[in-house]
Amino acid sequence: MTASKLLVVLQLLSLFLCVFSDEFESESEPGSPSSVEEERKKAKAWFYRRLQIGGLEIPFSPASLFTTIVAIYMFQNILTSSSSAEASHILLTTKDAKKELEKAKKEIGNDAKKFAQYAEKHSKCPSAKQGGSLGRFRKGDMAPPFDKAVFDPSNPLNTTIGPVQTTFGHHLIYIQSRKLQ
Repeated sequence: MTASKLLVVLQLLSLFLCVFSDEFESESEPGSPSSVEEERKKAKAWFYRRLQIGGLEIPFSPASLFTTIVAIYMFQNILTSSSSAEASHILLTTKDAKKELEKAKKEIGNDAKKFAQYAEKHSKCPSAKQGGSLGRFRKGDMAPPFDKAVFDPSNPLNTTIGPVQTTFGHHLIYIQSRKLQ
C-alpha cells in the first residue's frame, strides 16, 4: 500500500472515530443524563459544534473539516490518476555516483538481466533484493525527477535511462511497461 493510500485510510478512520466517538463514551459521573450532557457541553472547546442533519447529530470542528477535505482531495487523486508504470532502478548515493552510473550504463546496455544483477550488487535501495524492481506505481508516487523520466513518452521502454538525480541520490532506470492517461 502506498503512503498516499495509507494516509487516506487513516484520515477516513479518523473522521469515522470523530463522528461516532460519543457512542463509545461511558457515563461514569453520577447524575441525570441531562446534567451529564450539560457538563459535556461546558467541557468542549468553543469551536466544537454539533451539526444536525435530519435526526443525525454530527460532531464538527475545524480539525474535522480539514481532515475531511484532505481525505476527499487525496481519495480523488488516487481514483483519477490512472497513469502507471513498472520499472526497476539502481540507486547510488556516493559523490561519484553519476560517473559510476554512466560507466555502469555502458556495461549494462539495455539488458534487463544485467541491470537486475548490477542492482542486486550495487544499489543502495532496499529494492536491490528484487533486482531493483519497484513494481507497478502511479504517477506522483515517486520523486518528481524520477517520475518525469519514467512517464516521459520520449523515453523508450526496455532501455536503460539516466543517470537521474533526486534527493535520494542518482538513479539508473529501466522501464518495463508504462500506461499513460
